[in-house]
Amino acid sequence: MKKAKAHSYFMVIVLIGCFHSCSNYSHSKKEKSTTPQVLQDHASEIKSSRYSNDLVEELYAEIRNINPNLIKLEKDIDAHQENSNDFNNTFTEYNSKSESYYNQANYKSKAIKDSTLKHHLLGLIDESKVLYTNKVSKLNNLIKSLEQSKGDLSDRQLALKIILTIPALESFQENELPDKVQFAKLLNELKSLIARADSLGSIKN
Repeated sequence: MKKAKAHSYFMVIVLIGCFHSCSNYSHSKKEKSTTPQVLQDHASEIKSSRYSNDLVEELYAEIRNINPNLIKLEKDIDAHQENSNDFNNTFTEYNSKSESYYNQANYKSKAIKDSTLKHHLLGLIDESKVLYTNKVSKLNNLIKSLEQSKGDLSDRQLALKIILTIPALESFQENELPDKVQFAKLLNELKSLIARADSLGSIKN
């Protein structure tokens, strides 16, 4: 469990490092960026079914797929999650056996008619349970810390996705901005049509 906690903290540190390096890289390349593929006109033909209509995830996937650091980071996160699940499952199984025993022992002890013997056995069970609780208290604290670190890691993953995809969106906004000349031309044509309609509808003396 101590290794799991230490590895969790390590993953957070790695993600922070990737967070800063990828962020700096993204902003330094911003002016040279082309429109992301998922934001191009034909993007509807290649959208991922997993993140359909989620542009943050689609843009991030496009960036990740060409960034070895991000690919490696996600592989490490997945591997860590698998290891973490294994640790949790091992402890859950270990803990459930003791909890099951105490529940069954309490139930059986309460069925004893001799009140003196009953109280003696219930006292023994309680003492054993206290000893066990103390024995696993550090493990429980480590598990809580591990879960907290998972939350910290998740926060940083989301922040990383947003920081890396904002420049991609801004590249689209810059590159694909509709030509205002065309809108001005349409407006002039509309005014001309209005004038023609007015002239045809005017009452002649």
